[in-house]
Amino acid sequence: MSGIDLAISKQAIGRHGFIGSLYDIRSDQFEGGNLFNRELASSLISTTDCASSDFYVDENLSQKDTLNKLNIEGSMKLSLMAGLVKVDGSAKYLNQTKTDSQTVRVTLMFNVKTKQQHLQVSMADLYNYFIPDALENPNATHCITGIMWGARVAATFEQALNNSEAAEELQGLLSASLKKATVNVEGQAKLENVEQANSKFRSLKISFSGDVLIDDVPHTVDDVFNIFKKVPSMLKQLNEGKGKQLEFQLYPLKRMAEIFNIIKEIANHMIHSIENVFEEIHRGKRIINDFLAKIEQWKDFISPVWTDVIHMHQRKLVDAEGRTQRDIALLLERIRRGEANENEIIDLLNDFYEKKLCSPKSIDRFLKENARINAKIEALSRFDQMTIEKGLDSGRKEPNLSILLKKMTTIEDLID
Repeated sequence: MSGIDLAISKQAIGRHGFIGSLYDIRSDQFEGGNLFNRELASSLISTTDCASSDFYVDENLSQKDTLNKLNIEGSMKLSLMAGLVKVDGSAKYLNQTKTDSQTVRVTLMFNVKTKQQHLQVSMADLYNYFIPDALENPNATHCITGIMWGARVAATFEQALNNSEAAEELQGLLSASLKKATVNVEGQAKLENVEQANSKFRSLKISFSGDVLIDDVPHTVDDVFNIFKKVPSMLKQLNEGKGKQLEFQLYPLKRMAEIFNIIKEIANHMIHSIENVFEEIHRGKRIINDFLAKIEQWKDFISPVWTDVIHMHQRKLVDAEGRTQRDIALLLERIRRGEANENEIIDLLNDFYEKKLCSPKSIDRFLKENARINAKIEALSRFDQMTIEKGLDSGRKEPNLSILLKKMTTIEDLID
């Protein structure tokens, strides 16, 4: 039996539904209607306590890693990456992946579960609530029969530094300190004083996103932990103490058997292949951004004709990324509707790796075509007599303004 013929779970990702809300797993969207014609009697919905909480630290290096840590299932991961499910507002913590190597960005996530609601599907009285036409709605495949309640709150620490080495060092130090601070002792998080451990954290920019409204403005890491401590009591004021919706249990509309028979789901190996496409896109974006950061301090000694090519390519990469995302989104929905097969995914992946500007092959080729910039930076850096005399090799070249001229009128070939 296919997985879509069974009850499945989907993360709420900032969305809101009701018991009976109609859902289309092909587009991962709510259809807008409801399976029932009126509010259900309380006897038809069971509510159980499932209080729990946990922390995790995300270094924002990979969207794939972030989604895995949140236990988001494979089909939903693809919908998020392809843009079928929008990530904004309270769920913006899902879209914090770093795009350059000079930025420190670490997210501390606090997850709280409170209650689980479940529809008593087998009860005979439920039949009186059905809307017959809803069971034959061609735009829906499932309906909500269960809701997990609680909250997910994310605090993102960020700082832009001048070089990747300093950023890597601070990122590692911050991540290790946050992990140490969230040691779990008998089910309760022990919140150590992180701020006193390292004064380097005091320049971090702190932003919040998630399922509760934060009134206090945090200025330190300790402030963040103090806010997290208040979250359980804040949830008592939301939806009768349940908090916000975290996860939906979806049950198939069995009378839509003809729809179920043609719905297709993406095989696991294809999920991994598509995930890798988005990982390669982020990798390429980071490489180009780092290349631009490297040549920024040498821009007065490099022809603008050369640097304009890099900036233009950066803009083209953004366009190519958007087109690739749209192509994958359209293909996912067509496959889930039974209008396409996995061979089209293979063709799309081959096209990406062979032709797309944002593919690894295209990025490497572009860097080779513009290798003269690296060569010129290396050549100019050899004029720095101070470095030569001291025998230093920091690995990071900087212009020696006491030696190099920004403008030359007689040796244009050196500049152009």
